Amino acid sequence: MKNLNEMTAKELKEMAKELKVANWWNLKKSELISGIEMASNSETNSDKTDESEEFETNIIEETVNEPMKMSDTITILEDMFDKLNAIYFEDALPKPVITVQSTPKAYGHCSTKKIWKAGDNEAMYEINLGAEFINRPIQETAATLTHEMIHLYCIVNEIADTCQNGRYHNKTFKLEAEARDLEAGYDRANGYTHTAPTETFVNKITEAGINMTIRFARILKAPIKRERNKQYKYVCPVCGQYVKSASELHIKCANCDAEMIRK
Repeated sequence: MKNLNEMTAKELKEMAKELKVANWWNLKKSELISGIEMASNSETNSDKTDESEEFETNIIEETVNEPMKMSDTITILEDMFDKLNAIYFEDALPKPVITVQSTPKAYGHCSTKKIWKAGDNEAMYEINLGAEFINRPIQETAATLTHEMIHLYCIVNEIADTCQNGRYHNKTFKLEAEARDLEAGYDRANGYTHTAPTETFVNKITEAGINMTIRFARILKAPIKRERNKQYKYVCPVCGQYVKSASELHIKCANCDAEMIRK
């Protein structure tokens, strides 16, 4: 067996997952090694006694049935921002206020101005992640946060990465996204707005310990389909003049004094 200290964080996480180490996805390397050693010793003792024994660790185990608080979600996203800032922006981005608000038509947004203020001197930008989508796979959420961080980077450095009031993402944005291991899909209406994580991106965030799952999201309501009232067409049999109405009418053409026929 390979020495645990020589293994990468990714290899340790895979081993910890197989051994069912509690909270393995959110542990540092030293904690992973400790958890793996304790799990291995427990398995050995279980083989010798042929009994199923639970082993105790100093690692706090997350209870799956315990509801996650929104404050926990914000903490996860703030930690994710810090790690992505270190990986892709050299820790140069200013810390924004991270919010989770309802945006059914978008995964997220970044404010173009510092819209959060404390007193006369302190002000911060805002990055919001859509409440309806935060329980997607963590690599998707991380990619969305990186997308918005690219906007923040461009705002701070006065780089024009969008036009049409921020809707159309231009080639400059595409280059910035690709430089941070995101794929940038194109459509004519919105430009290169559709970003997705690459394999390299997933590997980097996994190595950084960004793999905590957010288990809940706001319910996305199905759009209400409203039936349009049927329109009737009333035509004058003499001059051909017509009107349309959703109501059943008995009307005459004022020019011809002829009763109009419904068609």
